[in-house]
Amino acid sequence: MTLDDIKYFTVNVITNYAESVRNKIAKNPTALKASAWGSKEARARRIIDGIATDADTALVRSEADQRGRGETVLQLAKKQIDRATALLTAVSVIDGMESRAIAAVNAAVDVVAVDAVMTAMQQEAEAALAVLGG
Repeated sequence: MTLDDIKYFTVNVITNYAESVRNKIAKNPTALKASAWGSKEARARRIIDGIATDADTALVRSEADQRGRGETVLQLAKKQIDRATALLTAVSVIDGMESRAIAAVNAAVDVVAVDAVMTAMQQEAEAALAVLGG
C-alpha cells in the first residue's frame, strides 16, 4: 500500500468517524427528523420575535400539545432555539476538527504522521463529546 493509498483510506476513516460523532451528539436522528430542524428553528425564532404566522404558531402548539409536558408555544420555541444553537455549536466544532485532520493527513510525509493525526483527532473528539454533551 502506498502513502497515497493510506492517506485516502485515513481520510475516509476520519470522515466516517466525524459523522458518527455528529450523530452521537445529535442523538442519532433520522434523516427526516434532522431535515426539519432548520425549519423548526426558523419558526421558533419568528415566534420569539413576534412575527410568526398563524401556521407557525399552530405547528408549534400542535407539537407542544403532543409532547404532553404542559409547555406553552413560547416555552417550546425557546427550547427549540436552544437545542438548535447547541447542535450547531457542536457540529461546528466537529466540522473544524475534521477539516484540520484531513488537511494534516494530506500534508503528512509518512505513515507515522498519518497515524498521529488519526489518534489526535479521536482524542480531541472524545474530549469534545464530554464538553458538548454527546
